[in-house]
Amino acid sequence: KRCEASTPLGLFEGTWRPASFSHLASSGYAAGYYGYMWSEVIGLDLLSPFEKDMLDPAVGARFRDTILAQGGQDEEMNLVRNFLGRDPSSEAFFAHITGRK
Repeated sequence: KRCEASTPLGLFEGTWRPASFSHLASSGYAAGYYGYMWSEVIGLDLLSPFEKDMLDPAVGARFRDTILAQGGQDEEMNLVRNFLGRDPSSEAFFAHITGRK
């Protein structure tokens, strides 16, 4: 109940939301959810070069040239590595979910 009470929708008497959220467990969505979470890890990591200035034209041009302009010409992870200059990291994701920078 404490968990439900802390959500924007609040607590609904006679229900226990965490026990009724079968979307991940019974719908065959588990692997898809993992993929979704991994895309968030990559997406947040791709923002790291913009950390000092989200509108930095040099970083934006590099993103355009190394990611967007390539389309499907190379494997996605190669494009990510080329832009970041390293393997992707989950550091930005964990900083985001814990509220630290």
